[in-house]
Amino acid sequence: MNENFNVFDFELSADDLTAIKSLDKGSGLIDSV
Repeated sequence: MNENFNVFDFELSADDLTAIKSLDKGSGLIDSV
């Protein structure tokens, strides 16, 4: 059970954050009303 909590035990580097932001194309699947 304790090992399930290890999913939150990580850090994202600046390179990781840049890679994630590059995935955002500015269009969502749901239009806001």
